[in-house]
Amino acid sequence: MSSVSKHDYTALINEINELKKENAYLKKELMKQKSYITELEDVSLSLAERQLLLGKSDKEAIN
Repeated sequence: MSSVSKHDYTALINEINELKKENAYLKKELMKQKSYITELEDVSLSLAERQLLLGKSDKEAIN
């Protein structure tokens, strides 16, 4: 097993800490996106509702 210098060890610890910060940030952004998607799903219309609002018949909607 090779030995690791103190400098290399410190650099690795710093990199791990930076990756932890980045991971926390990305988790936060992911939660924001999930929340936004859930919000959009909550207000989304069904196909029948969209057709009614657009004034399309079933045949028009298929084509």
